[in-house]
Amino acid sequence: MADITQSNLNNEHEELPYYEEEIDGARELLEAEQRANTEAEIRSVKANSITVGDILDRPPRKIHSYAPHFAIAGGLSLLSAPPKEGKSTLLLDVLGALTTNKPVLGESTNHAKVVYAFEQSEHVLFDQLKETPVPSLVGNKDIHIIPLEKNGKLLKVEEDEHGQCFGIRQPFTNWTEQLNYWISELQTHKAEILVLDTWSAFALLAGGEANDAGIVVQKLTLLKQAVFAYNCNTAIIINHHLRKINPPGREPNMEDIMGSTGMRSVPDCNLLLWNPKLKDRPNVRKLKIEGRFGVVPDRYIELTPDGFVVCADEVKQEAKKEADEQDVLFNAHRANPDLESLGIRGVAAEVDVSEWQVRKFRGKYPPAARFFQKARDEGGLKDLQPFGYNFGGKD
Repeated sequence: MADITQSNLNNEHEELPYYEEEIDGARELLEAEQRANTEAEIRSVKANSITVGDILDRPPRKIHSYAPHFAIAGGLSLLSAPPKEGKSTLLLDVLGALTTNKPVLGESTNHAKVVYAFEQSEHVLFDQLKETPVPSLVGNKDIHIIPLEKNGKLLKVEEDEHGQCFGIRQPFTNWTEQLNYWISELQTHKAEILVLDTWSAFALLAGGEANDAGIVVQKLTLLKQAVFAYNCNTAIIINHHLRKINPPGREPNMEDIMGSTGMRSVPDCNLLLWNPKLKDRPNVRKLKIEGRFGVVPDRYIELTPDGFVVCADEVKQEAKKEADEQDVLFNAHRANPDLESLGIRGVAAEVDVSEWQVRKFRGKYPPAARFFQKARDEGGLKDLQPFGYNFGGKD
């Protein structure tokens, strides 16, 4: 047995150089392949175009999004809502989560640094965060805020009467200067996400241009081109105010984004936030998503002390019940304009809904009893349109 063992050892010892040569050869082939891949990638990056075949042959990206739908690598997301609906609060919660590797609305995230251009001053943001704290922002060093007073070319530093230094800056007057400034901040902080909060604050649009699709598309496309030329894996997020929801209080839809068609067509993902004003659930919002990456169901989300979470089914049912009762009230007033002359309790008893629903309805639609009367006498309801009652046509 000893002789056999020794013989085996000798044989192994004799064959060892052969294995070493084989390993060295494999290593050289691997290194050559890696060099070839690197050279091919460099040629691809330098080239002005790429074939469809090459695109489809590429391996899957390491990161598709930093937060699903909100921050897409190499994409632009637009978060829209009426003013004061909670866009910035939701966005700060999302950014706080992804910079600390926590999930967003039950979905995993990828860490990234953020440059955040904010339409208000540092003092207003401080007050806002004190009023509505976001736990993941405490001590956060990966979200770099550009408050409004810092969004400009620094001219000089002065000192006020209290001995506190402040900078004097020249605001940007053209879109190219503005884009160059944001790109420089992305480079400085090695950030992968650029946030504009809000579009109207920074777009440098003259009167009427907000509704000009050509100008809006041009500005958004130049924004994407400039950012992705800097780093094709950067994500852009824009907060956008929805205005003129008619009738007031109506649930908005994606069509309401189109002050210009460009605001809906250029983004790779549109997110729409709405406050359904549920009784006893003031922090519930409805989130709708429309994008290039498949159909996403509408979700009800709620702000909790730990951040936004997806609501349970009973909240969805509660929201649907309230929406249905609002429709009942709307149709009841259309059929009987005299309901406007009744008190809240009287309308609730007559229509068989809660007093809360009547208060909510009257918050949406201003009292217009005399206009109902006029419309009824004249046989039409079109006169009520300026007051939020868009029944249309003849009754």
